[in-house]
Amino acid sequence: MRNQIILSLLLLSLSSLLYGGDEEKKEVPSESERPFIVASVDHILITRLDVERFLKIFKGEYFRLEGSYLEMERERAQSYFTSALRSLISEVLLLNYAARQNWIEMRRAVSSDQMTDSELLSTPQEEYEKQLPFRLKEEDEKLVQKNIEEQSKRFGSIQDYAQALLNAGLSLDYIKDRIRISLLEERLFREKLDYDKQVSPAEIGQFYKENRSDFCQPDSLLLREIVVRFKRDSRRSLKAAEEKVKQIKEALASGLSFEETARKFSDAASKEDGGLWDKSVKLTSLEETIQAAVKELKEGEWTKEPVLLQNPASETAEFNFFKVEKRTPGESKPLEEVSEQIRNTILSKRRREASEEFFATLARSAKISVFEKGITLKSLFPSLKK
Repeated sequence: MRNQIILSLLLLSLSSLLYGGDEEKKEVPSESERPFIVASVDHILITRLDVERFLKIFKGEYFRLEGSYLEMERERAQSYFTSALRSLISEVLLLNYAARQNWIEMRRAVSSDQMTDSELLSTPQEEYEKQLPFRLKEEDEKLVQKNIEEQSKRFGSIQDYAQALLNAGLSLDYIKDRIRISLLEERLFREKLDYDKQVSPAEIGQFYKENRSDFCQPDSLLLREIVVRFKRDSRRSLKAAEEKVKQIKEALASGLSFEETARKFSDAASKEDGGLWDKSVKLTSLEETIQAAVKELKEGEWTKEPVLLQNPASETAEFNFFKVEKRTPGESKPLEEVSEQIRNTILSKRRREASEEFFATLARSAKISVFEKGITLKSLFPSLKK
């Protein structure tokens, strides 16, 4: 099941990438801040191209955010890059482990096997081994080919699929490797991870008691808003918006009501009603960023910092303050209705923790170097601190 979900997400991400529009060009950091080799694992190189190729499939938003004028967007892009790098390091560790278990046939990169870190960094880019060539056993390779054939149906033929991938800067071989890795991960979880797979009724009941709010129907909220709009591609517009946000925060801190502050500063039509929305909405129907900002607010409270809202297709973005005018609590779901959900949540947590410790163990015995500025090995694998 997990493997099917991974492959479905892969196909969904690829469809978005292959059929999506062009991204606008953004400013990027200088080359000195962006080393071509970002990490090495037992002298197997992970390059910036490897990370960006991974991001093309799983976090295409990265390429819009990395050169943004907004610091919070650049920070989100950095978190995507860090997560992708962690995944790629884990994959090399997994491949090395799989080779020792005789799960795969793999040819090691000979050009970098005996190099020091300084020698790796001075190697011409065209000599880098982009990824480790590997194949699964015959039966598993049949599954890989079957998945490729299923994916290619959406494009007419395998040839058309391969051409679409090429146009997106990817390749059929790379997608095959993504499928191979997902199959290896599933085998690892199935055969090697050691965690308790039994969940007792008492554990389910205790989890429900401690997390009852997570099993409620969503609250209904009536909100007020203060909206500050700006042009995404204009530093001058952004600076003016940030100054306006500062004035709003000062006004609210001085005791001016949220309603009067909205009438004075908001760029939305709702300003005439003190920022009041037309009707109440379910918490879960709101954008995730708004949900995160307002979910803990009580009636009469507002967000102390603005929420950034934007649509990639729009030339404008918004800073938004929200106030909870009215909150109607949702009803709790009975334990019987959510017991299976709780069981799966507990098992997922155990498996995640077992996986983190497994890869931390592999990392402890491997020679890993991270060259990307602002990223350390312990930040990638927190379990190493233990």
